[in-house]
Amino acid sequence: GLPTRVAAVPGGVPDADRLMELIAQDKKVVRGKLTFILARGIGASFIAPDVDAADVRAFLVQQLAER
Repeated sequence: GLPTRVAAVPGGVPDADRLMELIAQDKKVVRGKLTFILARGIGASFIAPDVDAADVRAFLVQQLAER
């Protein structure tokens, strides 16, 4: 799961707020709206526009708490 991968990051992982700051710098952010490119499987990706930043932050907080 994610906690294992997070724990393996050399130098540690920033907190959820810092990660959100970094995500906000992504070239796919338009007018503050997050756009994710997600994969259903190998060769099966899709675009998820207007991802709710509050949902992303809540997910990060939860996952980082479990590490």
